[in-house]
Amino acid sequence: NSLPLGTVRDPIVPVKIPSLPPIAHVISGLTNDIFITKDGDVWVYGQVDSNGERTNDMNNWVESPVKIQGLCGIDNYIIHRDIAYLIGEGGDVFCAQLSID
Repeated sequence: NSLPLGTVRDPIVPVKIPSLPPIAHVISGLTNDIFITKDGDVWVYGQVDSNGERTNDMNNWVESPVKIQGLCGIDNYIIHRDIAYLIGEGGDVFCAQLSID
């Protein structure tokens, strides 16, 4: 069965995530995401608690991105397995756990 040209079987409609400033990088886990803004601030979204820490509790699902207070100036990152290493302007390194299972 072929579909007429231009027909999409399961269309995906992009939706803007509210409350996020301009983003430079996205680090995505299975159930949580980390956003690094162009200014180096860090926001999280998904299966995290109100402080932005990853949780295994499916009842803790942040519906809107949460800014991690005190974590700023991030200009680079490295991912190794389920850990995102966030690197600050001064060389400070912060660890964030990603959900991969």
